[in-house]
Amino acid sequence: MSDYNKIVIIGNLVNDPEMRFTVEGKAVTKFRIASNGYKKEDVTFVPIVCFGKTAKIAGELFKKGKKVLIDGRLSIKQFDGQNGEKKSFTEIIANELQILAKKGD
Repeated sequence: MSDYNKIVIIGNLVNDPEMRFTVEGKAVTKFRIASNGYKKEDVTFVPIVCFGKTAKIAGELFKKGKKVLIDGRLSIKQFDGQNGEKKSFTEIIANELQILAKKGD
């Protein structure tokens, strides 16, 4: 069986998305969500990255405070720190996005 990398997470946007474009004109949007587990005090801040059409949708429709569902894959980037120590950075590469509206919205 081949490897399988999928993650689905629900949370609230911590900040408005930042949309930029590559030199080739491809949209890249970044934002963070706050997601808590079973206990409200266990909050995890998760960086999200979107590309292409998904990035344009997030950049246009997502706003700080909105509750969203993110379906994507986990990405861990490793690099050397200033003192030569190994560091890593984890983010979710979003494939699908959904705004979760409250009743009355």
